[in-house]
Amino acid sequence: IHSSATQGFHEIDGVSTLDALPGIANVKGLDLIAITDFYSYRSAFQIKNQAIAKYKGKLSVLPGFTFRTRVNNCDEVYLVAIFDENFSEDNFDEIFRKLSVPKSAEGDSNYILELDLQKAIKIIEARGGVVFPSRVDKNPYRELAIKSLIEDYGFRSFDLVYPEQIQEIQNNYQDYNLKFFTFSNAYSLGMVGSRTSELKLPERSFKFIKEEFKRFE
Repeated sequence: IHSSATQGFHEIDGVSTLDALPGIANVKGLDLIAITDFYSYRSAFQIKNQAIAKYKGKLSVLPGFTFRTRVNNCDEVYLVAIFDENFSEDNFDEIFRKLSVPKSAEGDSNYILELDLQKAIKIIEARGGVVFPSRVDKNPYRELAIKSLIEDYGFRSFDLVYPEQIQEIQNNYQDYNLKFFTFSNAYSLGMVGSRTSELKLPERSFKFIKEEFKRFE
């Protein structure tokens, strides 16, 4: 889910997104959400604190961010990085420094990460995070990256826009055990919970989420 920290997020006049978002997620029956603004993490901590104070363990909030990169001839590849509930703001600052993300990129979906994707993934994973591609099926241009994301980068879990694309991708890559999800990628409070994915986990924690999305190496 994005927040008002992402440029283009549709805010409602007189409504604090950071205050309202946990309540909407709770009403929609969500157990866990990840706040994944572009190159920004600050809203995630404010929303997490709101969830803890108001819902006392009923709603888990994972901090993370979304970034844009190049894969082969496609520069419209978006990936999501998420982290443990207890990941700190200082850890995010360290990651952004290592990724060479300028301050001006905060919230900007158009900023393309200059660092090599393999190196970026290693930096995130070294800090305990997990990375997965998002919305690679949105248009034929983005689909150009799917083969490389699977074969060169080891991704096995994908967040798709169109559930009807799942069968086609599975048919094209039958040799791989791929997993597909359809998260909301919400850009407004009204979109929160508009699409969800169900996971049966031993417990509601990042440790088991990470297992679901880990890459093949």
